[in-house]
Amino acid sequence: MSSLGVKFFTYLLFIFLIFFILAFTFFALLGIEPFDKIPARMLTIFCAVIFLIILWRIRLRENWRKRIIGEEREESLREGGIEEARIFRELSKEETGVMGLWQKRSRRIVNNAWWLITVFGILDAVGVFWVLNSTYEYVEDVILPVYSVPLVLQFLLFYTASLEWPRYQDLRSPVFRVQGKLIKEEHLSKKGDIYKYTIFVRGKKFSSYGLGDVTSVVHGLHNGEEVAVEYSPHTRNIWKIYKTPDI
Repeated sequence: MSSLGVKFFTYLLFIFLIFFILAFTFFALLGIEPFDKIPARMLTIFCAVIFLIILWRIRLRENWRKRIIGEEREESLREGGIEEARIFRELSKEETGVMGLWQKRSRRIVNNAWWLITVFGILDAVGVFWVLNSTYEYVEDVILPVYSVPLVLQFLLFYTASLEWPRYQDLRSPVFRVQGKLIKEEHLSKKGDIYKYTIFVRGKKFSSYGLGDVTSVVHGLHNGEEVAVEYSPHTRNIWKIYKTPDI
């Protein structure tokens, strides 16, 4: 089984255990047979052990990350910080075009913010009035599915508009480079495939929104590998990421 399959199986097992513990506790508290015959002390110990195992796994992950950050900090002090984030080059013509297109999209939303706020404000007010004057079943079956689309759209528009100034700054900023050990967090969809990553390189965090076209490259990299990242400093958009020998 691949590492992705193992990870997905682990997630399923974890979800099953949580569901089992909650159902186990609920039935025992209600006195439903045969759960009512289980001693409360045994139930408490069982839940505590599972909880401690979860905390132990989280702690191991955090300790590993802190150890890498500590080692790289000592390396920077010893070698003069040659692998820390620094100005590396100017944006290429293609990169300038891509960032300029993104900035124009954000700027277009900002320029039309007054009527977007008016339209969505009216929609939201109508939705609140609709919810307050409807039954719970109607809200759940009709209103929520209908209003989920404009709510998601509002979030996307707001997020894109908030990037207008950082993108404008990156159009006029050089590309930075940072080198260090890769710390990669994989986020799985319900189908079990990876749909986004969060990566850390020498303390710099890069979210899935900044990976863009290099997501497939990140997919082929492994935790702890020495990598170099070329990125724009304000949006943290990654232009290139590749394995490199330790300097």
